[in-house]
Amino acid sequence: MLNPTIILSTDSVRGALLLKTLQKNGFDATLCKNLFDTYEIIKDIKPVLFVIDCEGFYQNELSALTSLSNLLKECSVLVVADKPNYSSLNIKGLSTQWCICSPLDLDMVTTRAKELITPKTDETLKTLLPIETEDQEDLPEQTQESTLEDDLIGYLGLNK
Repeated sequence: MLNPTIILSTDSVRGALLLKTLQKNGFDATLCKNLFDTYEIIKDIKPVLFVIDCEGFYQNELSALTSLSNLLKECSVLVVADKPNYSSLNIKGLSTQWCICSPLDLDMVTTRAKELITPKTDETLKTLLPIETEDQEDLPEQTQESTLEDDLIGYLGLNK
């Protein structure tokens, strides 16, 4: 099992679309259609990703997922919704990421899911930093304190 994933969706069409899309993109996905089955399936599968499709749930119905927070500690949680309603899903002890799309955008959901399960290493984080040019290497290294001091002197018009 490469990426064990659980999808919680009461809407059979949306759930089937999410299931097929994630399976097609390398996730070993399982669909749960109600909250009661979810507990047993999470215990058995131990997912790396838990996808919650908010469509079809009552506003406070998903608060029952708080009891699953111990089982989902090692798991990323992705909430798919048509509109943001951050107060409706507050699972204590878990960090949830949101994917807001109306209508359901399967490519966006897949991209967010892949982002959540991809480990962040030092090398991947370094690719996000600006590239140093040769001109920057020749400049004398200034400390943050001296730069702040120079900025303040310039701002106050106290140039030497």
